[in-house]
Amino acid sequence: MIHVSKRDGSKEPLDLNKFHRVCQFACEGLSGVSVSELEIKTKIQFHNGITSKDIQETLIKAAADLISEETPNYQYVAGRLINYQLRKEVYGRMIPSLYCNIMIELKV
Repeated sequence: MIHVSKRDGSKEPLDLNKFHRVCQFACEGLSGVSVSELEIKTKIQFHNGITSKDIQETLIKAAADLISEETPNYQYVAGRLINYQLRKEVYGRMIPSLYCNIMIELKV
């Protein structure tokens, strides 16, 4: 079984569904982008002890490599992945957007 080293130093079994969910999140609502194309472009080689940061950086690079005149929306995919990574580094987890937090507080 392959284990991923988390940012806090803990290890957990590799969850390919989580990898897929992050790709879906990054591509959601954007035209001209493909979750499967992003996943294939990563060419990621999972190995025991791979870090979650390495996985995230590989996804960001893959999205950036897919940006072209024909597929400009991959810039937003890369941006979402960078945002995701920054939130994980700053807050230790992916938190909802500020807009979502305000809406929850207002109980809208």
